[in-house]
Amino acid sequence: MEQPQEEKVSLVNINGGAAVEMFDHELEKVMANISDINTGMGARSVTLKVTIKPSDEGRTVVGYAIEAKSTTCGVAPVKGVAHVRLDSRGKSYAQERNPNQPSLPGLGTVKAFRKE
Repeated sequence: MEQPQEEKVSLVNINGGAAVEMFDHELEKVMANISDINTGMGARSVTLKVTIKPSDEGRTVVGYAIEAKSTTCGVAPVKGVAHVRLDSRGKSYAQERNPNQPSLPGLGTVKAFRKE
């Protein structure tokens, strides 16, 4: 009687498909990060690491660990311009200028700085 052939371990079936599932999870995080318009345009990565070590002197048994991790881009910097102004007491403050926003009434007159 012939014994049933055992399935060889592969990336697809190791630990019941855990490696593929872990990779897919990290890939989803990367794709979500790419879809976020607030993140930078840099490259992202997914790393799958399988570490295998003999467990006995006869080298007939091995232990393994599977790790998956991803690197994503952070939020892209937001740039703007602010003008330094003086209030009625002569104290400096910043006033942001957004070129896409129309000027508010009354903001057209600005006092000149005093030279000290």
